[in-house]
Amino acid sequence: MEILNKKDYPQYEEFLLKQKGSSFLQCNNWAKVKDMWESEVVVSRNEKGEIVGGAMVLIRKIPPFNVSLMYAPHGPCWDFKNKEVLKDILDGIKVLAKKYNAYLFKMDPFVFEDDEEFIKNARELGFIYDFSKQKGFKTYQPRVNYIINFNGRTKEEIFANFHKKCRYNIRVATKHGVECKVCDVSKIDDFYNILKVTAKRDGFIIRGKEYYIKMLQNLGDYIKLYICYYNGVPVSGAVTTFFGERAVYVYGASDNNHRNVMPNYLMQWTMISDAIDMGCEIYDFMGIAGYDDENSKTYGIYRFKSSFSGEIAKYAGEFDFIIDKKKKFLADMSFFALSVLKKVKNLLIR
Repeated sequence: MEILNKKDYPQYEEFLLKQKGSSFLQCNNWAKVKDMWESEVVVSRNEKGEIVGGAMVLIRKIPPFNVSLMYAPHGPCWDFKNKEVLKDILDGIKVLAKKYNAYLFKMDPFVFEDDEEFIKNARELGFIYDFSKQKGFKTYQPRVNYIINFNGRTKEEIFANFHKKCRYNIRVATKHGVECKVCDVSKIDDFYNILKVTAKRDGFIIRGKEYYIKMLQNLGDYIKLYICYYNGVPVSGAVTTFFGERAVYVYGASDNNHRNVMPNYLMQWTMISDAIDMGCEIYDFMGIAGYDDENSKTYGIYRFKSSFSGEIAKYAGEFDFIIDKKKKFLADMSFFALSVLKKVKNLLIR
């Protein structure tokens, strides 16, 4: 086990880029995006000194009790069958827990929910895994995603596998002259204005514009801003990451106008094509809440994503390692008090 010095962080990133099951949420610069958290990197090395596993850990102080929560978003990253590497990483987590007065470590690696061996190993190491708490919107990251595994297929083969209506809609966008462009941060308003429309239409809360700017400025070559223009007017957009084996459609937006020219279909095909060109093996559409309920208000999102003929990926979700039960109780009380204050504030506003 080793707590890396910042000068050695590139070693961990080099490992991540080659390792299956890695995520852009584990890259060093993600900590710069999450600048309200502190961060550390723990690694495990083999006998040759090579990194064989690790975690970029975000640390958040919980007022007013001066305790901390530690979280490895879509981490740690290692050969998930190797219990000893996870144990070694956990030893490093325990060292960090003393440094930051932490009460809990949370992890959510890209492990599938039916991986009974992994769940058994994690529990034997002291992790708590409660499947009942992994449903709906209870987890930090979406647990049920829609993905396309490229499996060495060409663009032509991927395209031919799309649903017939999906291929048709891509051609409709092309026929109407829709242009999908990769843009720099100077076009953030074109994206953000559409995102506000999307949020109002679909009833979800978005972050401030500065957050998306931080992502684009800090993730460098790992991130792209896509915007579709129709007759020079922005009509849809996306923020997508390309890291290691996985491209991830992180944020998407679409205007209420000009939906008949099908910009979203062309945009997805453009991003999938770019993922293939960049050597990715997986295109991740992210969450599909409501995929199993045709009456759900979000079922249309699943229907759109599934037209690209991928597959549903059900991940295990979150594993908690309780470091100090008393500190956890204090933190839970703090969270409860904050939630009550928020509800009272909302009532007063009404």
